[in-house]
Amino acid sequence: MYVGNIKGQTGDVGPGAVWYTGTKITGTSTTATAFSGSGITAAKVGDMYLNTSTYNTYRCTVGGAASAAKWVYVSNIKGGKGDTGAPGADAITMTVTSSNGTIFKNTAVVTTLTAHVYKAGTELTAAQIAELGTIKWYKDGSSTAMSTTGATLNISSGDVTNKATYIAQLITRV
Repeated sequence: MYVGNIKGQTGDVGPGAVWYTGTKITGTSTTATAFSGSGITAAKVGDMYLNTSTYNTYRCTVGGAASAAKWVYVSNIKGGKGDTGAPGADAITMTVTSSNGTIFKNTAVVTTLTAHVYKAGTELTAAQIAELGTIKWYKDGSSTAMSTTGATLNISSGDVTNKATYIAQLITRV
């Protein structure tokens, strides 16, 4: 016997959990606690809070105004610490610019590549670079440096067949 499709009424759609942010809800207690100074006027059960200073997250277990709403610690969303790097004052970085763009059609390649070396964010002069070491240029992944050294490399149509990749490397003195 076929009864047909039995279906109840559709219920109201709820707003879902609301995320709040701030620094007023704190700690790591899993015991529901009210934070009257949170400034949240109408928390609902299931709402979430992110402490933007500690990156701890909390879930509302009892809804209401700030004095009545209760929150429990859920987790910390901040990633773990990575390895400690060198102090910024010692950081040496290098960028390469092209005087005429980076993509060329057919054999119309004419450009000068310039390596810019920075220490602690300040670009070094040629004399300061020479104190550190030598800039060497490499083409197409070769482990053998080109004969040109220094901060600039001139490239013309005879230097490129189909495509080429150039890399500058600062070889420091030991």
